[in-house]
Amino acid sequence: MREKESGTLIPARLLFLSANQPSALPTVGRFRNVWITASGRETKLIPAGHYDVYVSRGTEYTLDQQRVTVGEGQTIRLKSSLARVVDTTDFISSDFHFHPWYALCDGLIAGAAEGLDLVTLALNAGAKIPASYDLPAEDLAGRHALQETSRLKLDSFISSMVGLEFGSPFGHINTFPVVTTRPWRDDRFQDVLQKAVATPEQMLRFLREDEGDQIVQINHPRYGGRGGYFQTRVDPGSSRITTPCLDMNFDQIEVFNGYVDRQAEWIGRTPKVNQNLKDWFSMLNRGVLITGVGTSDAVTDRKVDHETAYSRQAQRYYPTQIVGLPRTYVASTATHPRGIDPKQVVDALRRRAATVSCGPFIRFTADREWQVGSTLSSKGREVTLQIRVDAAPWVPVDRIELIANGRVLQQFDVAGATQVSRLTQELRVRPERDTWYLVLATSDRRWGPAFSRYSSFSFTNPIFVDVDGNGYFDAPEPPALAP
Repeated sequence: MREKESGTLIPARLLFLSANQPSALPTVGRFRNVWITASGRETKLIPAGHYDVYVSRGTEYTLDQQRVTVGEGQTIRLKSSLARVVDTTDFISSDFHFHPWYALCDGLIAGAAEGLDLVTLALNAGAKIPASYDLPAEDLAGRHALQETSRLKLDSFISSMVGLEFGSPFGHINTFPVVTTRPWRDDRFQDVLQKAVATPEQMLRFLREDEGDQIVQINHPRYGGRGGYFQTRVDPGSSRITTPCLDMNFDQIEVFNGYVDRQAEWIGRTPKVNQNLKDWFSMLNRGVLITGVGTSDAVTDRKVDHETAYSRQAQRYYPTQIVGLPRTYVASTATHPRGIDPKQVVDALRRRAATVSCGPFIRFTADREWQVGSTLSSKGREVTLQIRVDAAPWVPVDRIELIANGRVLQQFDVAGATQVSRLTQELRVRPERDTWYLVLATSDRRWGPAFSRYSSFSFTNPIFVDVDGNGYFDAPEPPALAP
C-alpha cells in the first residue's frame, strides 16, 4: 500500500467482501473481514475465494477497489496506491474518544490506518484494564505509548496521548491528556468517586485537580440516563437547563459521537446528533461558549464473536465502527506527528479552533484572517465570510448551510458533484447585533460498501462577530440558568 505522490509505504485498512455473496463476511484476520496494516507491506494467509477488496486510509485519501481471486495454495500480490486529495494544512486530525481495548498496538495501527495524526487512548477509570495496560497512568501516557509507536514504526504517521473516561451519576466525562500519578485505575477508585462527589460542580472541580493543563469533555450528552450529562437536566424541546445543579465549567462537548444513536441504522446527521446540535446552539445563544467536537467512541476489540446476537446489537466493536469517524481537526502549527504538542492542542481546543468531519473538510474564515473560534470586532461594518468545502471523490456532499445564531442564513445545493472542491464561496454579511456563524455540510446518502453505515456530516466551530465593539460576544438570549 503506497501513497501515490511519494511512493511511500503507508498504513491502510483493507476491507474484504465476498464477490459472490457480499452478505457473507469472510474471515481474513482477527478483525473478521478487515485487515489493518501498519507497514503497508505484509503477507497474509486468507481462505481461498473471490473477493472485492476496498483499500482506504481515511477520508483525506482516495478509495481503491480491486477484485481478486485466491486459489488453494496460491500466492497473489495486491498493489494499491492512494492519493491524498484533501488539503488539511494548518490542522491535525484527531479522535478524542477512542478505546483501544486488549492491545495498545491495535489502537495505534487502526488510528494510523484511518489517517489520523493524533489519537487519545481513552481508558475507563475504575474499570479492570487488560494485562497489556498494567502500567501506571503516567507511564502509559508517555513511555509505553511511545515505545509501541516506535516498535510499530509508526512515528512518521501518528502521535498519541492518554485520556480517562469517568462514568459518574452525572454522565460520562473525558479528561486528557493524563499526566498525573493519581491511582485512577484502582478498582476502589470508582466507589470513592461516586460517594465523594455529590454534584456536577464537585465532579468537574475534582477532575481539574490533577497536575498539568487538561481538557474536560462531556461525552455523549444525551445517551441514556447516567451516561448523558444533559439527558435529565436540559429540556429537549427548549434546550433550557431544568436543574439548578448543572455546572458548565467544562471545555467541550461531543456534539457528534459515532456510537450513541442506536435507534438509527447509520452514522451521520441522525436525530440524536440534531438534538445535540440544537442543545449546543442554545448554549452558544445563552453565552456558554463551549467547543463542539466529534469523536468515534470506537473500541478496537478483537475478542468479540461477530456472529452473536450481542455483537450485532451493540454495533460498536471494530471494525463495525471505525476509528476517526467522526474526527476533530484542530488548528496546529505541527507539520509532522512528532511535532504535535499536547499543550498546543489544549490551547486550540479552548479557543474553539476546531472543525469536525465525518467526510467533508470545511475551512471557514472571516475577512480572510479570522479563523474558527475567533471573535472579530466589526463595529457595524460589513464582514466577508469565506467558505471552502473539500471532500474525496467517493464522499458524497449534498448541501452546505451557513448558520447564524442557530438559524440557517443560506443553503447551497452541491448534490451530484464529485470533484474534490465542492464549494468555494464568499458572502458579505452586516449583522445588526452580535452574531456567531458556523458552517454545516451534510449528505443523507451512504458511502458504499467500504463504509456502509456512514453518511457525511461535518461542521465548524463558530466565528463570533462583535458588532458594538465592546470587545466580547453579547449573547442574543438570556443566560443558561435554571428558573
